[in-house]
Amino acid sequence: MSDGFDVYSKVVLFGITGPPSTVGVPNMVNASGAAISNYWYSAETLRSKSEPTAIFAVNTAVTGLTYNAYSYGSPMTGVTNYCRFSENVQGGLTAAGAFNVNRWYNYDSTHPAGTSRFSPIRMPDGSTNGVRLIVGSAGLTQGGVYHPLGVQSPGIFVKGKMYTASVWACGDSGGGAFSQNPKFRIGYYTNAPATSSIFSEEFTLTPVPTRYSFTFVSSTTTSDDEENIAFSCGYKTTSSQIVLWGAQVCDGNTANNYIPTSTEWNGVVAPIGAGTVSGPLSGNPSADAYNIDVTTLRIAPRQSQIVNIAPFAISNDVATGYTPPTTFSVYGLY
Repeated sequence: MSDGFDVYSKVVLFGITGPPSTVGVPNMVNASGAAISNYWYSAETLRSKSEPTAIFAVNTAVTGLTYNAYSYGSPMTGVTNYCRFSENVQGGLTAAGAFNVNRWYNYDSTHPAGTSRFSPIRMPDGSTNGVRLIVGSAGLTQGGVYHPLGVQSPGIFVKGKMYTASVWACGDSGGGAFSQNPKFRIGYYTNAPATSSIFSEEFTLTPVPTRYSFTFVSSTTTSDDEENIAFSCGYKTTSSQIVLWGAQVCDGNTANNYIPTSTEWNGVVAPIGAGTVSGPLSGNPSADAYNIDVTTLRIAPRQSQIVNIAPFAISNDVATGYTPPTTFSVYGLY
C-alpha cells in the first residue's frame, strides 16, 4: 500500500564542472594556456541517456539561483545538418570574406598543396575526398579548421539549447612522415557574452575513419559572428596530419543520421566564390534522436527543492556566470 510518499532507490550527484584551478587539463585550456569557461555542465551528463525520477537541488547561498534542466521530449521528425561543405572540410574553399557563411577557416594549420591535400584513405562514401590537415607545426600547440556558423541570420545557435557536432577523422602518416595515431578534439567557441571555448575530450585517431562527436550547450546571448565549431589537434600536440570528412552540427545530444551536403564541390581546390551553396539540409533522424526540452528552474536562497521532472543534464542559464557556485548542488533521484 502506498503511504503517499515517493520512494527512491538511488541518489546521484549531477556532474557540474567549471574552469580548472590550474592549467594543464587538455580539454579545459585555451591556446595561451589559460583556463576556460564551460558554463558549469558536465559533458558526461550531456551524453547520458539516464533519466531520474526527479531532481533535488540545494542552494546554501544568500542569493537565489536559476538553472536549466534538460529532458527528453518527443522523437525527432527530422534532422538538419547546419554545416556547409561537409564532405570537403578545408580552409579557403570559398572566396575570402569576413566570416563567409560557407567557408571553413584555418587557424595555426595548413593543407598540403594542390590535390595532395586529399588523403588516399577511403572515406565512408567510398571517395578519397578526406582533407589532410597539418597541425602542431613550428611549435604551435593548437591548430585546426573552424566553421563560423554563428554568422547566419537570425542565427543557428540559441542560448541554452543543446547541439552535437560530429565528423569522421583519422590519422594519415603521409608515408611515415607523421604518426598514424594523432590526438584530436572538437571545440565550440563563442565571443558573446564573453570569449570562451569548450572542447571535447581528446580522441586518439587511427588510420581508419571513425565518427567522433561532441555535445554542448550554446552560451551565446547575442548574434555572434564568431561563434563556431572547430576540429583541431590535441592540446600541445606534436606535428601531425589529420584527415577530416563528413562534418555535421545538429540539434540534440546525439550525432544523428548523417545528412550529406552538396557533393558536387568535392575535390574543388580553387575558391568557388561566395554565396553559391544552399542553406542547411534536412533528412530523416536516427531512431535514438529526441527533441530536448529545456526547463528553467529557480531555487531560493538557503533553500532545497524537489522537482518532479526527469532531466538527464543541467546547465547554468548563462546569465548566472561561468563558474559553478560551491553553494549549489543538484542530485538525480532514481
